[in-house]
Amino acid sequence: MYPYILWSLIQGTVEVVLSRYTNNSANLADVLTLFSQPRAQFWFLYALFMVFVLATLLYNKNKFNYILPALIVISAGLYVYQNSLSQAFHLGYIIKFMIFFLLGALAIRYSAFIGRIGMGDGLIALVAFALREWGFHDYLGLTYTDVGVFSLILAVVAIAFIICLSVLLAKADIAWLRRLGELSMVIYLMHILAASGLRIILTKFLHVNNWSVHVIAGTLIGLIAPIIAYYVIQRLHLNFLLERPRYHRVQRKEKTL
Repeated sequence: MYPYILWSLIQGTVEVVLSRYTNNSANLADVLTLFSQPRAQFWFLYALFMVFVLATLLYNKNKFNYILPALIVISAGLYVYQNSLSQAFHLGYIIKFMIFFLLGALAIRYSAFIGRIGMGDGLIALVAFALREWGFHDYLGLTYTDVGVFSLILAVVAIAFIICLSVLLAKADIAWLRRLGELSMVIYLMHILAASGLRIILTKFLHVNNWSVHVIAGTLIGLIAPIIAYYVIQRLHLNFLLERPRYHRVQRKEKTL
């Protein structure tokens, strides 16, 4: 919740100041509705907070192994029939995404097995993913808005492929790619500001409208600028921009000293 509130205010303020250059004009009233209406990419943190709160209320250490399968079945049912359920108070976030959170909790129990995934497993997952994509979009003629059993199966197969790919990349130990993963939250928080800022410069001032230039340059600046900002923040000791200040911990250290 801390990065959600802080960066909703930061990005929202920038959008208000630069509203005449952006695609979607914003005002201060829009920014201050952040508790009831998440803006831009920050819907994800808003949804994740709601799911975490519910998961915390449902969690019971001694009984969770028995409760988890039942919760997965219930959340799968909610996902499949989401169009028939109420979306009030952003309950749609829980209905749509709780199943994936719980499947992640289940996957943790098999982390040792997942860590042994090899190239063969990755190829099987890739083929399964490609076939499911073809079946969903081409054979059945469905799109991402057609939620139900088929979209849930496709999502699970796609996630399984991404898990396989991630394990294989981890074994390859590519330093720069690992660093991008470690800074993924930082990139997530700042990439819209960076990429949109570049888009404004290219279109409004340099009059560059070539879509390929925007895609390539926007992606690169969306990755590089947040990383540069991260190191500047670290050097200037402005860590409160990225994590909640922990005053009590500092006080305990001072008492120890």
